[in-house]
Amino acid sequence: MKHIIRQVISVLFIGVIISLSTTYAQEIKVKNAARGERTKIFTTEQAAIIKANRAKQIEFRKAFKATFSKSQLDILTNPKLIKADREKAFRASLTDGQVKMIKANRESIKDQRNALKTSLTDQQKMKIKRMAIKRFQNRRIMFMRASRHQRFYPMNRINSTSRGQANGNRRRF
Repeated sequence: MKHIIRQVISVLFIGVIISLSTTYAQEIKVKNAARGERTKIFTTEQAAIIKANRAKQIEFRKAFKATFSKSQLDILTNPKLIKADREKAFRASLTDGQVKMIKANRESIKDQRNALKTSLTDQQKMKIKRMAIKRFQNRRIMFMRASRHQRFYPMNRINSTSRGQANGNRRRF
């Protein structure tokens, strides 16, 4: 009897592992297909513009990071601060030159986007909108899967007592 139960459990376990691996492989195929669709939408000139824009952004980041002072680096690497406090303190420590760099970069990004938008045809715009809708739907599906997982495995959630509720007043899932 115990032998049969062990075999059934092992078969179920192997089945779960196989099903999880196939769904993961399908998700990877969907992501790779979406990347392929992106490259097919743009012409070679537009793709070159996008690459040049990315290169400009990388150069800006390097130049901007080179302007950081020792105190700004200390703020960014301070493990005692939470992310929101770290960002707030860092923004407060920015010099006028750094703020001007950021504003100039934002303006150049807007100009680059407008230049790309004007070069797009109506068909390309429709394809981009469809891609955005698919991306939204995929994110929604992933969110729904995660919430379903939390519903079936509530132990992964934060304990309700840590939210300040009494032991007797726990929420039911």
